[in-house]
Amino acid sequence: MSKSHVQIPASLLKPFSINKNTYKVYVMNTDGLITEESIKKCNTIENYYSDYVESEILANLESQFGEVKNKIIVAVKESCNIYLSNKELETLKRFVMITFARNPWFAKQLRKSQIFDFGLSIEDYSIVATNSSYHVFEEHFSDFYLSLFINKTKIRLVIPQNVIFVAPDKRYLLFVLPISPNIAILFGQLKNVDNCFVCKSENTILRFNEAAVQQELNAPKDKSFKHIYAHDSSELEVAKRYINN
Repeated sequence: MSKSHVQIPASLLKPFSINKNTYKVYVMNTDGLITEESIKKCNTIENYYSDYVESEILANLESQFGEVKNKIIVAVKESCNIYLSNKELETLKRFVMITFARNPWFAKQLRKSQIFDFGLSIEDYSIVATNSSYHVFEEHFSDFYLSLFINKTKIRLVIPQNVIFVAPDKRYLLFVLPISPNIAILFGQLKNVDNCFVCKSENTILRFNEAAVQQELNAPKDKSFKHIYAHDSSELEVAKRYINN
């Protein structure tokens, strides 16, 4: 049995590496302590998921998502024009759904409900059930659209342990999935928003980072699962002010 990353996969943290020579990121906990951590060891628990779930579901999905993520990052470096096939869009949506299921709070609620008895751990069941029921979720979010968010400011995006956070915009429900310090995937009610939104406002990035930090710290899960990751420690130093707000 191997160690599993709780919620946030290593492949998603790699673009946030401190530099290209080492796979380390800056991490802040709920007390505001900022440290450098190896991506391989970030919030891992031994035997958290079974070998089957790790290799047959999570590894396959993360590999597919990684290909789409890298395609987006490369395309953004060259231009803001990118075409994603229906299969690639489905991969992104499925990744979002599984991300919700990887939340320890999600598994905790399933345990309370006592609605299953399949010989699986509750952590495995939350992944297996969500993966097999993807099309039910997909239909529920059929009116949601995907868009790219390009950060052109000097302030970098941070990424929470929850991976996804809700943007601080009350006009519509908008999920934000950072895939690098300068790129995020927007998933929500964005029918009239450009396919690629270029942000040059530092205030917008600060508000995004504030939302990511506060939602992570206020998430209904044990504090040992609450972390914020960043490419640069300066972004986390700024984020400290949100801890007691």
